[in-house]
Amino acid sequence: MMGDNRFLRVDVTIPAYNDGFRISGILQDVVSSIPCDWFQVQHICVISDASTDQTEEIVRGFSKSDERVRLIQKPERKGKNDSLNLAFEQSNADVLIMLDADIRLATDKVLQNLVEPIYRHGVGLVGANVLPDNAGPTFNPAILARRFDSQLECEKRKRKPISYWSFYGRALALSKDLFHGLVLPKSHADDLFIYYSCRRIGLEAAYAKDALVYFAAPNSIRDFMDQYSRFKFWIGKARKEFGSQLVKTDLEVSGMAGYVLLTLAQHPYWGMMWAGCQLTSLVAYLIRYRTDLLERGLYKTWVLDGQGNDSQNAGQEHGNVSCGDGLKAGAQSGSHIASGKSRGQPGTTPVESK
Repeated sequence: MMGDNRFLRVDVTIPAYNDGFRISGILQDVVSSIPCDWFQVQHICVISDASTDQTEEIVRGFSKSDERVRLIQKPERKGKNDSLNLAFEQSNADVLIMLDADIRLATDKVLQNLVEPIYRHGVGLVGANVLPDNAGPTFNPAILARRFDSQLECEKRKRKPISYWSFYGRALALSKDLFHGLVLPKSHADDLFIYYSCRRIGLEAAYAKDALVYFAAPNSIRDFMDQYSRFKFWIGKARKEFGSQLVKTDLEVSGMAGYVLLTLAQHPYWGMMWAGCQLTSLVAYLIRYRTDLLERGLYKTWVLDGQGNDSQNAGQEHGNVSCGDGLKAGAQSGSHIASGKSRGQPGTTPVESK
């Protein structure tokens, strides 16, 4: 345990590749996060993976008004894991927060909620409450499939909060005990490798329910297929690295078969779209679709609303939507339950677990 009298230095790292149409959203969220008397964000570092759009120009603009914002330009595209390895190597902070470029922080206390379990309890890894955006009424099969899948993921986090299902790479906080010396293989999923590395070296992990963030869900069947086929690819990599039994036991959640049937009864059309998209993803995985790119650590990311309009309708506000319980090592934690001021999420409504 680090104790309540320690002051923590925090670095925020945002890997980016051609995210010029959305990078300003997450940067604005981070720089406007409320300060705290027990930690300080010393650097907000965007690592550009040889971007060819306006990403780097936008980051430079932020750096002029906030000296914490820094840009690292890579001369060659080598993937997200290469960018994270660079951050692990260069950071001298006590805590490193990883944020994807396409997410939005729901409140101005998300960073605090991510860091607090490390400060209070000395855990090695903290996962955020990650929810997909929801563009309102739609018949888009990929969006409906993702809504259905989100219901299942939320239920998995409720039933088994300390498992991979609570530690998605879109928003994670790592203690220096975890990230110092950590090297991500280029062909592995960053979140799977980080989470199972945390377990392997005997550090505890915590799920921060109130660290609520929204991410850009796939809005086409191809996007869905890309996302879920590469997840199957990465699960295979994790099994080889950390052992099939560990991964199998961690990912299994008891009672989910019944919950799937219940959710199908509640949302039959969503369920049909989900089953169809999952089948397409399985076929893509079996024929080794885009495996060459995955082996090199390169893969596609998607836009927030399908059009790159990250700043549209930014005034819409949401309530404090949560998924699962804020738990540490399977026990209720009351040290990080406060919610901050809600931020607008561009043109979306979050999917909430029923």
